Amino acid sequence: VDRGSGWRADSLEAEPGAWVLELSAAHLRELDACVANAVALVGDDVGLEALGVEHLPLGSLGAALRRLKAERLVEGPGIALVRGLPVDRYSLAECAVAYWAIMLNLGGVDAVPQNAKGHLLGHVYDLGGDASDPRTRIYTTKAAQPFHTDSADIVGLLCLERAMRGGESQVVSSTAVFRAMQAHDPGLAAELAQPLVWSRKGETPPGCEPWFEVPVFSEVDGRVASMHDISFIEAAQKEFAAPDGPVLPLTEAQQRALDMAKRLAWELRFDMVLERGDIQILHNHQVWHARSAYDDWPRDEEGRFGDGGAGMGGGGKSRKRHLLRMWLSVRENSGRWRLPEGFAARYGDLDAPVRGGIRAKQVDGTAVKVKAPLTPC
Repeated sequence: VDRGSGWRADSLEAEPGAWVLELSAAHLRELDACVANAVALVGDDVGLEALGVEHLPLGSLGAALRRLKAERLVEGPGIALVRGLPVDRYSLAECAVAYWAIMLNLGGVDAVPQNAKGHLLGHVYDLGGDASDPRTRIYTTKAAQPFHTDSADIVGLLCLERAMRGGESQVVSSTAVFRAMQAHDPGLAAELAQPLVWSRKGETPPGCEPWFEVPVFSEVDGRVASMHDISFIEAAQKEFAAPDGPVLPLTEAQQRALDMAKRLAWELRFDMVLERGDIQILHNHQVWHARSAYDDWPRDEEGRFGDGGAGMGGGGKSRKRHLLRMWLSVRENSGRWRLPEGFAARYGDLDAPVRGGIRAKQVDGTAVKVKAPLTPC
């Protein structure tokens, strides 16, 4: 009934070859050629965001990536891993180009902005933010990140550098969590099929409230589609909840339902350690992901985390935990799921050619220009 999306950890462990793509020598030759050609196109006047899949041919690797998306991401378990991007011999900018090429070669996808700054290429990196501040996006800290989905059809994470300690990834089938809740306590499962309030954490589109409502679980076309991030729900409670509104405090039943979902997610999770050069790719509508807290490598006497070769326009790589992130919208007739109407509060027009992401406007009312920065900011 759930078309392969209600998986358990043991099924992934039993068949790694079904969802892990190891880059072969032939794939790496194709990737090297693609990166060399693309780097020649990028400069002061042309950013990475200007490169479409037509500029980034990957031959047999591209065909393998399209199969991975069709068979494992939008269908199947909603999880894939591409292993072996040569981060040691690529500069930071070359890593970004290679990653951009791999993600777009999934086929029938478009990059969408991940924050109000219009970033199409994100950096999961400790910028020193306060994780207890309800406006802070937790990926900019080294705090543990609870199970959540991102606001796009697909998310990809390339590991450039691991933490000294911690930072492991956890994934779980949100379909499996919902089905387990229905089996154990249908009443609490029903609570999470009703809208809960999220904070927008300061990234509010024009004309919208600084909060919105969406169910954790919705059933559409025989599938369970999920949107969840307890940190955004808790932020809404801290910022806006009051007995007389506009946001009501969580009921006891809602809190019990959220606690049950958290417990089941940890029981059903699959643990992953992303090695340098690994790309984790997830279909947000059916997979939640989380991250353990971490500690970075100590600074040297000059205050640096480590040495790295200078990359084209992007600086060097260092021994500080660093992942590159992309959010992708899946095009119509390319495996796009029909989503519940409640998702429109976060995604915008669900039938738009490119949907999802975080859309913001400048003070003068013009759209924030999208960009793909090569360094964390």
